Amino acid sequence: MHSDAKHDHQGQRNINGSIRLSIPNEKIKSKANEYMSKGRATHRKERTTNDDFDIISQYQSEFRGFAQYYLLAYNAHKIASLKRTMELPLAYTLANKHKTTVNKIFAKYGKYRKTKDGTYNALSVTVEREGKKPLEAYFGGIRLGYQNSIQIESTSLTSNIFLKRSQSVTRLLNNTCELCGLITTTIAAVTTLSIIRTIFVVIIITIIMIR
Repeated sequence: MHSDAKHDHQGQRNINGSIRLSIPNEKIKSKANEYMSKGRATHRKERTTNDDFDIISQYQSEFRGFAQYYLLAYNAHKIASLKRTMELPLAYTLANKHKTTVNKIFAKYGKYRKTKDGTYNALSVTVEREGKKPLEAYFGGIRLGYQNSIQIESTSLTSNIFLKRSQSVTRLLNNTCELCGLITTTIAAVTTLSIIRTIFVVIIITIIMIR
């Protein structure tokens, strides 16, 4: 780094020659361009076939992945500009899906989200589940700025595999094992029965071998 304007309490330059991680401006610009067309924020038509939960989850996963990679940078506050850039295409996508205006989308989904780092504006949607904790998807709601230590949080990115016909909310609410088709309430019982059967077979084989 180099800056003749930064001085310590003794009046000496204290930054020149020091090494720090920074976010290149072109990286932020390149990421922002993925959500723009002809220099302006635009909706993602291919995502309007998803439900709102999936749309917001995917934007958040993409944003968080980029943000957490650079939160150790001394100029990590610049990520806030990317959040604003991505927030508009998200709102445009939801507005296009529901044939409404962006202002109505912000009014419907805009909420304050409380975290251990403070309270942040976010676009959020909640899916209620009977007898279970509601599912929540949100965009934003994370601290943006230099952090000398950061724990990477793994988030599931909505996969292109089930973008059109099989929504992630539907998959979660089905309570069905996608491998064998069993209802989750019966999976534990079946698994236990299978274990008991295996143990019984092992005991029988051991007895036969001893004889």
